Amino acid sequence: MKSFYEMCRLVEQEEPQAQDLREPEMRSDAAIERDYDDRKKLFVLVGPPAIGKTTWIERNAPEAFVINRDDIVNQVSGSLGLTYDDMFASPSQDLEIGHQDPKYGEVIEKPDYLPDFLPDKLWSKVTDANGQVFEKLNQRFAGAGQADKDVVVDMTNMDADNRKMAFDAIGPTDHKKIAVVFNFQGSDVQKALMKLSQKRAKEIKAQGGSKTIPESAFQNMFAAYEPPTAAEGFKEIIPIDDRQRILQALKD
Repeated sequence: MKSFYEMCRLVEQEEPQAQDLREPEMRSDAAIERDYDDRKKLFVLVGPPAIGKTTWIERNAPEAFVINRDDIVNQVSGSLGLTYDDMFASPSQDLEIGHQDPKYGEVIEKPDYLPDFLPDKLWSKVTDANGQVFEKLNQRFAGAGQADKDVVVDMTNMDADNRKMAFDAIGPTDHKKIAVVFNFQGSDVQKALMKLSQKRAKEIKAQGGSKTIPESAFQNMFAAYEPPTAAEGFKEIIPIDDRQRILQALKD
């Protein structure tokens, strides 16, 4: 069953204009500082959790306008007395409509506007909270197109559909579109990423929070991966291969 995280995909808007089908320029991460193109840049980070996207931003785009759904989830959940994990909770389907829970609100029928893959019964407070996340995320995307600075879409962005929805939500912009693609290939690396995520979840829990990403979610991301192409509108693709650091981090 898909989670609210997978459900809260942006609504597709108008059809995109024809794209330049020439292959985008490939360059190294270090080449960013030598880029003499004075246009602002729109970096789309592509990679699963725990791959090093936040570290990349700190090193390469510390002043950028960052779009990160998890930040919004934490903001909304904290304001409502919920945790990150609470935002994906659903009631037992055996409970009756109207059943009250002091933390999650009441059991409600799934609204018609939500996807069929969600359970038929949901928690009212969780449903409302995820609606707030959806609205705030769209507002963040809309603000990026007018930002007079570089923009970073800091989400997994693993397939072309999700990347297209991000571009559609941002709208027309003169920013130069660049994909930053983190190499996660190899079963040993993928297992390491899942273990690093579990380690991070324990650290967050020790601090009173929660952020659990099940292995099934990782497997779905790995299977859904589509490499970015020029047809999507990218002018450059920056490959990042940090797999040795990831494997070493697991040993430390």
